[in-house]
Amino acid sequence: MANKHKPKKKKRGRPLIKFDLKVVEAFGAVKASYRFMADYFGCELKTIDRRMKKEDEDFCLHYKKGLAKTKFNLAKKQIEIAMAGNVTMLIWLGKQLLEQSDKQEIGKPGDFESTAKVNLKPLKKNARNNNKK
Repeated sequence: MANKHKPKKKKRGRPLIKFDLKVVEAFGAVKASYRFMADYFGCELKTIDRRMKKEDEDFCLHYKKGLAKTKFNLAKKQIEIAMAGNVTMLIWLGKQLLEQSDKQEIGKPGDFESTAKVNLKPLKKNARNNNKK
């Protein structure tokens, strides 16, 4: 009986680099550049780029997970600061989350109507009295 097993083919190319996915996640948390990661892991920039393009694989998923955690924590802290009474943060978050804006309606020239009538007589009288002193 003849042996029908085919000889094993040798794998070509370099062996795949095994990345520590906890480190990849930490890099995602600080939005590290591909160049920075390549330098850290001692590989080519194109290796990192290829791994990041494969969005359904562990490398990219861990990077995105780290970034998502940071975004969540940052948003949470911003809301805490706003709710503690920081007016600037309240306004900014209102614009970002509630689609509020500083836009002013500008009408046609001559269309201005005062919504509040102001009596200037007491102000003028006070100004005269202050000047006499």
